[in-house]
Amino acid sequence: MMGYVPSENKQMDGEHGILGGSEDKIKARFGSVENFLKQVVVPQLAAGPQAFALMAQRKFGNVDKVAAENGALKLQIGDKIIANSLSDLIGQVQSLLGNQVGDMAQALEASKKQAEALQQNIREAVKKAKREGEEEAGG
Repeated sequence: MMGYVPSENKQMDGEHGILGGSEDKIKARFGSVENFLKQVVVPQLAAGPQAFALMAQRKFGNVDKVAAENGALKLQIGDKIIANSLSDLIGQVQSLLGNQVGDMAQALEASKKQAEALQQNIREAVKKAKREGEEEAGG
């Protein structure tokens, strides 16, 4: 998946991992960022958004594994996409490609809903941990 070996030749821009290399590199290989998204990113997101986030975590190491399991990622794709979460990435891909995703539109939308659910789970876990910590400190 992603055509990468974990942590080898990773490119970073601040805390965001650069997927596919520079925009010029993507254009040289795929013709456009949109083609890269359609040919590489969308099929992987549609097949398994959580697996996509975990592979990004293994590749770039810029979020911890538990956060990645819950939809956290920090990715940049060309100059067009800078995402701070899985649902953010999927939303930006959908906006950029519009109806160009064809048969994968439903799968991509389902992946976005799954990513949003993962993020909601982590928010609820954080709230619960905070409440429990406050109860222990107060009682």
